[in-house]
Order: sequence, then structure tokens, then C-alpha cells
Amino acid sequence: MSPLRQIDVAVITGGDPDEELFRRIRDRSGRFELFPFPDPPDRIRRTMGQHAYPLVFLDARQSMHGAEPVVSPLASASPSSTIVLVVEDASLLADSTRERYLESGVSAFLEPADLSDDRVLSRLIAMTLGFARRISEFSRYRKMVDHTQDVITLLGPDGRIEFESPSVREVLGYDPDELIGRDPFELVHEDDRTDVRNMYLAERFIDGASRAVEYRFRHGDGSWRTLESRAKVFLENGGAP
Repeated sequence: MSPLRQIDVAVITGGDPDEELFRRIRDRSGRFELFPFPDPPDRIRRTMGQHAYPLVFLDARQSMHGAEPVVSPLASASPSSTIVLVVEDASLLADSTRERYLESGVSAFLEPADLSDDRVLSRLIAMTLGFARRISEFSRYRKMVDHTQDVITLLGPDGRIEFESPSVREVLGYDPDELIGRDPFELVHEDDRTDVRNMYLAERFIDGASRAVEYRFRHGDGSWRTLESRAKVFLENGGAP
């Protein structure tokens, strides 16, 4: 079965639907629907069903201005969607225009010829399936961490905080957002810092969860709280932490 059969496709256009342009995708996708720009995202979502258009093509060749206000509502209505902007000549897009669309939720810019290129479609399918899978996994993860009293912290490869569970407010007196991007070791008591760093570094090279380490961590009010932590590494597809 073609990987595209696993994907529901929505094409939203500001002019007369160019069905021939999208015929190759229509014939190979699991579901294919055409919509005009004025259609609200919630109506499109209801029409597409519960899977909610994981791959969206915005055909902006006839109306760039009409496409722009559509992107953000689409991204909000279906965060697992991959949104692709189809333009006549991507090289003519100003950097500021690209940035606006990317910030609104567009994942890629394609030209008409790209839609008949199997290599481009293969990359697009892989990106769509991978993105939808990560969003689904993250949603399940968020449901778990939002209802636990333990503090769950996700560190990036550089050792800085990328995610902090809401329970950090009650346990340590910080808003989760104020810790994003910080080096957590700076908040560990200097006498305990070496043990905590060793736990983090060892976990990057040892399979399985690390041993528990007890240490002092600075509370938001400036006092010290004693914590016990374990670390677990999560690998990307290529095997990098």
C-alpha cells in the first residue's frame, strides 16, 4: 500500500480548483477533499472527519493575500497537520513573507512541478507521518505529566531545559515557562552539582534509567529543597540523544 494512502489530504484554493494539478495526489491518497478559502477550519475538520486533514495544500497561486489569514486557524484547529503553501515561484517570496507563513504554521513551500515529483512527495509524506506521530505521542505525554505531582523535566542535547511539567509550580515555586532555556545545573547546590552532572552524563551512554541521586535545588523563593531524581535518555530516529 502506498504511504500516501495513510494520509487524508485537503486542498484549499483561492480560485477555480485545479484538479489536474493535484490529480496524482488525489489518486494515491486515503481521502481527498477540495475547499475554497472562505470555508472555516472547523467546517473543513467536520467534513474530513476525525483524522482531520493531516496534509493540507494551500493553493495560493491566485491569491496570496487570501491564503495568509487561513493558516493560523488551520494550524490551531488541527495541530497534527502538515501545511504546504503552493506558489507559482517560491524563489520570488520575500524573506519577510516566508517568515510570516512559517510562524503561522506553514511547513513547506512547493511549486506546481513539485507535485508530480515522486522524490518531493516521498519526503513530504515522511514528514507528514512523522510529524503527526510526534504530535500524537506528545499529546499522550502531556496528558500524563499534567496530572502527576512529580516534576518532569526534559533537557535538550545541550543540557538546557526544553520542557517543564506544571507540577514545578507547587514543588519548586517556578512557572514552567520561566525555566525553559535555562541550565538546570545552575540551580543545583554547588556541593551537589558534580553528582547531578555525573547522573546526566552517565545516562547519555548507558542503556536504561540512571540510579537515583539526592541533591539540593534552589526554590523560587531562594531556599533549598531536597530532591531525588532519575534520568532517562530519549533517542531521535538517528540514534542521537
